[in-house]
Amino acid sequence: MSKSFLAALAFFAGIFLFPNFLMAQGGPPVITDDPETPGNGNWEINMAGQGQISQFQDVIQAPYLDINYGLGDSVQLKLEGGFVTFVDADQIKSGGTAAELGIKWRFLDLERKRFAMSIYPQVSFNYFLSNPDEDLNEPGTTLFLPLEFAKHWGGWALNPEVGYLISGVASDQVVWGIVVAYKWLGDYELLAEIHDAYRVDQEDTEYLFNVGTRLPLSKTLTFLGSAGSTMTNFNGDTQQFLFYVGLQLHFEQDEPAQPRPVMPPRNQRKM
Repeated sequence: MSKSFLAALAFFAGIFLFPNFLMAQGGPPVITDDPETPGNGNWEINMAGQGQISQFQDVIQAPYLDINYGLGDSVQLKLEGGFVTFVDADQIKSGGTAAELGIKWRFLDLERKRFAMSIYPQVSFNYFLSNPDEDLNEPGTTLFLPLEFAKHWGGWALNPEVGYLISGVASDQVVWGIVVAYKWLGDYELLAEIHDAYRVDQEDTEYLFNVGTRLPLSKTLTFLGSAGSTMTNFNGDTQQFLFYVGLQLHFEQDEPAQPRPVMPPRNQRKM
């Protein structure tokens, strides 16, 4: 029985034994996503630096932008990309990242039961600003087809995601993750995540644990941060340290002011 399966089993056991201590919010600064969308006409922009650091090489993506727009109350459009740097003992290389486009649809939203589900297809591809070096960007195009869930208990929730990654060049992957969080001192959030990617053809896995936080700084600005480590790696590579540091900007559409009702003249009012 794999270590990742045992960890997932323990994670779920904790959720069902102690549901009042869990809350979930996916998306940056963690990897696993959730069914939430920005809302009709609203923007959510994440500006960050993120990367993987290991004994022999580092890969840093900074600056990195994740731009989201709400189309209606249940649809989200996404565009993300940025700049990437690769460092090892012999060289430093840098260039543009691949671009990623996504569309999320929350097709189930049971408000009374506080349960939601969404699908979130995302395609990643290299374009004219992407550096084709394989140390910086994976070759070819990938299509990720995930399903997200969210279940709330009172002020708490659980957020799993499971999906299939189709690669035009490398091995396909089965990907899953679970995020939980604890809301503390108002809107201050502490996050914990387990995430696993299993390569179908090569039968190996990359399993990681991540912790993070969201700290609102104002109505329109939130600090995002996370740090974690891989527990197992593809091809038996060395352990990697993961980090994410950024700011999230919120721009909400102004609702039109409601006109004041016109009062009839005093002599026309009903007595």
